[in-house]
Amino acid sequence: FDAQLEYTTSSLEALKVYSMGREQSQKGKTFEANPFYKRAIELDPNFAHAYLGLAGNYANTNQPKLAAECAAKAFELRDRVSELEKLRIAYFYYIFVTGEIDKQIETLELYKRTYPRDYRATANLSYSYAQIGQFEKMVDAAREAVRLDSNSFVSHTNLAESLLRLNRFTEVREVCQRAFKQKIDNTDFHICLYQTAFIEGDEATMEKHLAWFIGQPNEYVALNLQTGAAVFRGEWRRSQDFSRRAIDLAAKSDAKAVAAQYAAEQALRIVFWSSGTGLPSAGNERLKLVIKTQTQNALRLERSSLTLSRTALALALAGQQREAERLAVELSREFPKDTLINNLWLPIIRAAVELQNGKAKEAIEELETAKRFERAAEFYPQYIRGLAYLQLNISKQAIAEFDKILNHRGEAVLSALYPLARLGLARAKKDEKEYVKFFEMWKNADRDMPALVQAEKEFEKIRLSNSLKG
Repeated sequence: FDAQLEYTTSSLEALKVYSMGREQSQKGKTFEANPFYKRAIELDPNFAHAYLGLAGNYANTNQPKLAAECAAKAFELRDRVSELEKLRIAYFYYIFVTGEIDKQIETLELYKRTYPRDYRATANLSYSYAQIGQFEKMVDAAREAVRLDSNSFVSHTNLAESLLRLNRFTEVREVCQRAFKQKIDNTDFHICLYQTAFIEGDEATMEKHLAWFIGQPNEYVALNLQTGAAVFRGEWRRSQDFSRRAIDLAAKSDAKAVAAQYAAEQALRIVFWSSGTGLPSAGNERLKLVIKTQTQNALRLERSSLTLSRTALALALAGQQREAERLAVELSREFPKDTLINNLWLPIIRAAVELQNGKAKEAIEELETAKRFERAAEFYPQYIRGLAYLQLNISKQAIAEFDKILNHRGEAVLSALYPLARLGLARAKKDEKEYVKFFEMWKNADRDMPALVQAEKEFEKIRLSNSLKG
């Protein structure tokens, strides 16, 4: 996000302080910018754009509730500002407060038509496309934003992220290096480069980008990246250790929203990893206790739309239907206009409930609503749909769903579902070679991982059957 514009304020001193914050933000130094924005608000409590500066930075550091609070305050002050500022305030309100994607895009399109040489509308449009999984459009918008103004970190990071989502890894590195040459640096560049190196098996480069976080205000990001890497490799115990440390450090760093997100995401991993066959048994009492503790920890830290949706999904997948439905009701009540909550995450949660209840056909039907946006959902709808087709013994459709994951690695680089999709494909095809590919992914996995134990049994059975046929 980027909030630079002409600014309406009654205080020259507030404008000077704000401009210093803007200078930091422009370089990608979001944490360093916030004290300036806060000071500008102290000098002029009606300075709408200082609130927008904070909203953008809170969003860029995964603190959605604080972003929403600041955007809502700017919206209250919109009658005091210029027409150009009103457009920006409206966009921030729709993205951070109501979550209405269509209105975000409509506002930005009007902004582009009215001020065609202003890169900010196009830069933010690229992010709106990312939210709904339209990564091709995200690339085009981000490139145009860089062309209009090459000095903003937002345009460069959006371009790098969009290219990563489309598996264009060489271009990701080129974009990041160009930014670094311009003295533009930010967390997001190092996340993209770490993930690109992970895909390519470049351990030295991974370590280089982890080292960048040492001493940074958000050093917990490095621990979370290591959590994801361990998760992908099936190294459950290492991932648990990294996850606990990431959550603890984020909470101690006054980033409770981030800690809540990390805890909720780990709850989902626990569910998927507690079963050898895709979904755990609803009667698994030990898992119920673990998931209850993990989700409560996440919600105690913050009840944002992200935390609520992920914890609800974890509970639904674990067979805790009543608790999942209670959180789904809260999501509907607290975010009644949010496009992604109502058209993506709630259908996924309902589908998980149906699948856990043995109603695979109904689960697939629930996911129809999510299709429009599912590329933004980190493989959850595709994987759940794939499991449903496996339950129905419709192998061709199951293969198609798992292939959607395997062919789009960049959409969720460190997802636990990627290797599990490889296993799902092996089961759908009953193919020794696909099992071998899964074993290669998990060659360093904990040997008692349920999915690995079950996969080895299945592999031996297929191999024996094939040898008898031969």
